[in-house]
Amino acid sequence: MADLTVRGDTMSRKRKTLDQWIAEALNDPDKAQPCSAIALMYVVNGIPVKEIHTTRLLNGVAWKPVDLANLMFGKAEVYAQDLNGVQHFMLQAFYGTEKPEAFQPFKVNGELGMDQVMQSETPDARGQTSQGMRHIEAMMQMNFQQSSMLHVRMATMFETMANMNIRLMAENADAFEVVKDLMKAQIQQTHEMRMKELDFTRSTNERAALMKIAPALVNTIAGTEVFPQATEDTAIVETLAEHVTPEQIRMLMGMNVIPDKAGGLLMARLDKYMKQKLQNEERLKQLQQESPALNPDPERDAMGG
Repeated sequence: MADLTVRGDTMSRKRKTLDQWIAEALNDPDKAQPCSAIALMYVVNGIPVKEIHTTRLLNGVAWKPVDLANLMFGKAEVYAQDLNGVQHFMLQAFYGTEKPEAFQPFKVNGELGMDQVMQSETPDARGQTSQGMRHIEAMMQMNFQQSSMLHVRMATMFETMANMNIRLMAENADAFEVVKDLMKAQIQQTHEMRMKELDFTRSTNERAALMKIAPALVNTIAGTEVFPQATEDTAIVETLAEHVTPEQIRMLMGMNVIPDKAGGLLMARLDKYMKQKLQNEERLKQLQQESPALNPDPERDAMGG
């Protein structure tokens, strides 16, 4: 590819030419699919900022590497002919995907290339004006390049931040689901423990009531005084006290179901039992406060208290 070698310092015999790189890209055995397109990109500060030309390779046209290299280099020369200084380009090879998988940078001399570095203006007002115009143009070109680079960097930063926000939102949603499941499990466990407590309390109360009426039942079944009569009477009175209120006894007395004398004795007996029961409960609470052993604390026990 001699015509490319003599065009400047972009090609030399010791370096790989564009047609050699294109030939390798078209027949790369390491790629999963054949080469589908080669694009020419304009590069600013090492970053591709503009697509100059793209050649599709899967439309039935068989390209020779030399012809494709001349086409791409000619496109780059035309784009750089009115630009100041050395311009940078890059070839990108695609293999059936939207992202390039092979890259080859190269340079092209612009309007003020190596063949025009000795250009000077006449030493008069006209030459000074021409030189000032060239300086302004160079400054504007540099500003445009810096602005383009800044826009590319900002777009990359915004894309990174957007991806980070999406990832954080997904992680927060997963964490919320974990916390929600833990709360559900805790509520279910609390409910089950409460139901067990209620079952235990109910069964305890049933056993206590059964023990109270046990003397009367045993004496009735045995047909003899197994337990003393006083114990049987006390069990009957305590059972009535748990289920019958003074108001109900007064109502029965008003209906002449229970004689007044018997009702008065029964109410006095019930009142005495209830007072004794309240005293026992208050005493039990006092003992639990005075003695930690009667009031178990799991956290205290775990700490060795």
